[in-house]
Amino acid sequence: MMTEAEATEPQTDEEPKPVGLTVLDLKALREANRVAFDHNQDGTGGIRAIKELTEPWERERTYEIRTESTVRSYRDGHSSNDRYRCFSLEHSGQHSPRWRTIVSLLRRGDVLALRWSEDAGTCPALEERGMHGDCLDLEVKRGDKTLTFYIDDRVGPDNTARMVRWVG
Repeated sequence: MMTEAEATEPQTDEEPKPVGLTVLDLKALREANRVAFDHNQDGTGGIRAIKELTEPWERERTYEIRTESTVRSYRDGHSSNDRYRCFSLEHSGQHSPRWRTIVSLLRRGDVLALRWSEDAGTCPALEERGMHGDCLDLEVKRGDKTLTFYIDDRVGPDNTARMVRWVG
């Protein structure tokens, strides 16, 4: 049953504002041994912070952070988030100077977005060999500022191991 105050509140069709990073999100990202970045075929994205554990009954713990995620094709300029599956993995979060720098700069309230780029690194020499160069950047929105960090790039054939896969 609605309260009188709820019934008189104006209804809007606006989407809710994205929720920023919490203290727990930051702790998970900073302590992760591996960090997985995903873009799903339904257009959603996320980051999984994976912490290795020493207990025999539990080898790892995964903490998920939902993010905005977009895919852009450099080949034809289209963006169709529901036609792609993307994946990247930072294998050594505790030993990667690049990743350690990125997470040290993140703050509570920052809003994260994954920016996948299909064929952004593909040049004529790669095309001649049937190879593709895909990229991933992490966009951090903090107030009215936006920071962009390089996360990964991969060069390889168009197969199931490709970073940015068209599944259309």
